[in-house]
Amino acid sequence: MDALKAFEAIDFQSTQNLDSVWQDPRYDVPSLHQRGRREVLAKVRSMAESQETGSPLGWVFVGPAGIGKTHMLSAIRREIFKVPASFVLVHMTDVHDFWETVLLGFIDSLQRPAGATDRTQGQLIVQHIAAQVRGGDGSAMTRELATLRPPKLVNEMDALVQGLGRAHRAQTLKHADTLRALVLLNSDDMELSNLGYAWLQGHGVDESDMKKFDFNIREKRPSAVVEGLSWLTSLRCPTVIAIDHLDAIVTEHHLLADASSVPDEHTARQIISRNIIESVGRGLMELRDVTRRTLTVVACLYETWDKMKATALKSTTHRYEDPRILVNLSDVAMAEDLVSARLDDGYKRVGFTPPYRRWPFAPSAFASISDGGKSPRDLLRRCEQHRRKCLDDERVSELTSFVAEEAPPRSTKIAPAPSEATLREHAWLDAELERLRTSVKSLKGVIEPDGEDELGDLLRAGCELAVAEQTPDPDVEIVIDAQSGEQRNYPALHARVRQIFTAHHDRERHLCLRALTRDNAIAFQARLTAAVTASGIDRQIEFRKLVLVRNAPVPSGAKTTALMAKARAAGAELTAANESDLRVLAALVALRGDKRVKRDTFEPWLRERRPASQLALMKPVVDWLARSPHAAAPASAAPTAAAAAPGSPPRAASPTTATTTVVATAAVTLSVSSPAAHVAPAAPAARPVVAVGHHVIGERLGALQVIPAEDLKQHVVVLAGAGSGKTVLLRRLIEETALLGIPSIVVDGANDLTRLGEPWPERPDAFTAEDAEKAARYHAQTDVIVWTPGRSSGNPLHLGLIPDFAAVAQDPDDLTQAIAMTASTLAAMAGKKADEKARAILHAALRFFVQEGGGDLFAFLEVLGDLPDAASLKISTARKVATALTDSLRAAVQTNPLLHEEGEPLDPGVLFGVGSERPRVSVLSLVGLPGLDAPLQFVNQLAMTLFTWVKKNPCPPDRPLRGLLVIDEAKDFVPSQGSTPCKESLIRLVAQGRKYGLGVVFATQAPKSIDHNVIANASTQFYGKVSSSAAIATVEEQLRVRGGTKFDVATLPKGRFYLAGNGMAAPVKVAVPMCLSHHPASPPDEDGVLRRAQASRARLK
Repeated sequence: MDALKAFEAIDFQSTQNLDSVWQDPRYDVPSLHQRGRREVLAKVRSMAESQETGSPLGWVFVGPAGIGKTHMLSAIRREIFKVPASFVLVHMTDVHDFWETVLLGFIDSLQRPAGATDRTQGQLIVQHIAAQVRGGDGSAMTRELATLRPPKLVNEMDALVQGLGRAHRAQTLKHADTLRALVLLNSDDMELSNLGYAWLQGHGVDESDMKKFDFNIREKRPSAVVEGLSWLTSLRCPTVIAIDHLDAIVTEHHLLADASSVPDEHTARQIISRNIIESVGRGLMELRDVTRRTLTVVACLYETWDKMKATALKSTTHRYEDPRILVNLSDVAMAEDLVSARLDDGYKRVGFTPPYRRWPFAPSAFASISDGGKSPRDLLRRCEQHRRKCLDDERVSELTSFVAEEAPPRSTKIAPAPSEATLREHAWLDAELERLRTSVKSLKGVIEPDGEDELGDLLRAGCELAVAEQTPDPDVEIVIDAQSGEQRNYPALHARVRQIFTAHHDRERHLCLRALTRDNAIAFQARLTAAVTASGIDRQIEFRKLVLVRNAPVPSGAKTTALMAKARAAGAELTAANESDLRVLAALVALRGDKRVKRDTFEPWLRERRPASQLALMKPVVDWLARSPHAAAPASAAPTAAAAAPGSPPRAASPTTATTTVVATAAVTLSVSSPAAHVAPAAPAARPVVAVGHHVIGERLGALQVIPAEDLKQHVVVLAGAGSGKTVLLRRLIEETALLGIPSIVVDGANDLTRLGEPWPERPDAFTAEDAEKAARYHAQTDVIVWTPGRSSGNPLHLGLIPDFAAVAQDPDDLTQAIAMTASTLAAMAGKKADEKARAILHAALRFFVQEGGGDLFAFLEVLGDLPDAASLKISTARKVATALTDSLRAAVQTNPLLHEEGEPLDPGVLFGVGSERPRVSVLSLVGLPGLDAPLQFVNQLAMTLFTWVKKNPCPPDRPLRGLLVIDEAKDFVPSQGSTPCKESLIRLVAQGRKYGLGVVFATQAPKSIDHNVIANASTQFYGKVSSSAAIATVEEQLRVRGGTKFDVATLPKGRFYLAGNGMAAPVKVAVPMCLSHHPASPPDEDGVLRRAQASRARLK
């Protein structure tokens, strides 16, 4: 055979697809990372022999890109199956939520065969439990369970649960529902399997299925399901959880963070990616506590682990052993084996005998490996580079060294005119494609509900063909991931097209595709959720995209509609597949598989004719591939020059202030006539900005520092101790936003903020002329109202306790959260905060109440006092508990002043002054709420009411945000340790409020005592002077995470703060100006607060 043809046939593909871990390596080199493989296997064997039920410290394998981490995981999987042990693969490629991604990995892995057996890992778990309960090996009962239908199936599941409970009572009570769902997942009946899959995913089941299959809990959060699956697996054997492909999101985030200046869309992306990374960090720390008999193995780049440790992983010493380092090839024999595996296989397939083994790579080439070392990927890329050079030269030359990079320039030769033989071959391919297209059987079944996987196969083939039709780019590797089909059901995606930009730090872009043809609502919901989770889409993360293919209308129903709306909001696109396109794809697949068709003829024909790229179905793929690899990258060049007057030299802008300085300058030039304005291009309309002070350079004040007003809806946190100027900063922030027409609700526990409506009696010395002008405007146009909930002698507010459920009724997730918050509030009011049974009955009664049309508290008490069977949850004492709750709540109405119908109801529309001509600042003084619980219960009700109100009244399109909620001394409401009646509600409000334009400002003197979720979810952060060693350490750590390198937080003067925000490469120091309202040294006493509240009440009348 011709040597060039033989060498052309060799496959040097160096990048593996994500599913390759589940396949035995085609070109395995046992000596590659042999020590790591051996150590993991020994550890798993010791776990199998041990009686210890806890999980050991996790292991981390780090190394450079292309070192063979995925290859090693595949070998580990193959070996530990023989122990036996279970293997769970968690792809972090497109992670968005850590626990949802881990759960998806668990479910997918349990549907994979356990080694050479034809049984899946999930089936073997059930088989083991069946053996423990019934005796024998359990295989017969497992097969029987897969064929049974209710009611016999339910009886057998109950027997399984009861039997397991006799040996493990506490854990079985906790995880019985997980076992039921796993049995259903293993069913041969697709509807039952769909039901089990949906419950395991966290979708839950409806009331009728709960009763039918004896589920105790309708749905569980992902981490709780992972805990249950891990425990069930541990009964049979130990588990290895492999965390792979963590690098993409970390690399992308830190490349953005390292850029000297980035556009706004990239700063938004940074916030999302930072939140994702912090979520992954917390999850990795929690994984050991959640799992049982499980060794977590993380495989990533050196840089990824270092950056995770510096940011999201606060302390790894109690969770992970020191990293194990994977090193480059330096052994000649290992390099020879790696290349020989490819060459020997390829030459054998085409029947070619080379002049010598490993030809055309000379022995000297392998000897050169020991000089510098290469990763396996680098070595294979170098081989592929030489193969392409030989093809370009039209002859095979010998390579004598792998070290020297001799990448040939892209060919500039003009392609010769095709030969007569080529023209005949191409004409035959044209005719054969047309013949196959017209002769393909009807493909209507492919787009029917049962044709989902067949359609998925065509989508994957379409991606492969569209990629093959593109002109190769040596700087871009394209890998198409597709699940192997070894799992019984439910691939999360049918294809993922990964572009890897080797010249840009191996950055990646991912396009995911999923056929979604099921009409059964539960099946549709489960598959949709899996696709969204696996793709990790978010509109702010432009390097991820999800295309859903479906022809029929989406199934009806509130839950399905809400899930689809959520997917679209995240960026999912829905497209149809016409039969004509499917016929062409099916014909191309048949043509590609025809033994008469030669690769060296088919691929040039594809690139010339581009039949797949012309299909409407493939347009999203072609468009995605056509985008420049540089489009996603922010500039990381030298700092840009700030604007200068005509004729003057440009001034270098500070990298840390360039973005904000430009915004401030734009804001100024709108009101100042520029001599060159007539020649300048029209500037886009400036976004509203909030001035927060002046940049401090040394001891000198520099440019005005501003933040875009719309950034406030991504929340603010102020961490500063006593005497730092924190209260002045809060007041000025409220005042500046009011000047933009933005209202605020201010929770004031120390009376420091009740004077927000009072002018200074004398102009402060620190005021500038601009401050004086702003103060006059603020007091003329702002309506400051002081409220005193619980004190009728001031300006009282009363609570309704039952929110406006109608505002969230169309969003199942929001409705569930609103019901959960209300149930928690009512339980606390009834003195049953810690009573799980009482909370569950309240939750069920509220759901029934909402379904029946809702109403006020008294209407709900009528329902609760005569509890319907549908809300009893099969609890024998449910009616008795409900009656006691009703009595306690009626008593609370009489004794709790917040529940007396006196004054205004707690209505955010009133507090924000909706409909008023002037922006309103509502100061909610807590002087009328004695003790510890009453203020917390009030803030809980406030958060719950805002949650439903802002959903119904989102931010108008012409405003940067709907309003602000300001909470001083936040550690009392959202502490880092323990819980409060309002903590959960506030964190939910923070998570959801930004979507509807509600910003939350948290401030505290004790940075270490505030919940980390509050800090993580705030994109704008101020750090002032702190004194205690714990507070200094906390603030310095936060500054370090955000790019700071030099800290003086212990000696900051009053009124000086570090500001970290969107688009800032590192925090900047700012001097905050004096507030616009009167702020004497001491706050007013209680009588002073009540007088101000009375005056506010009179103005409202």
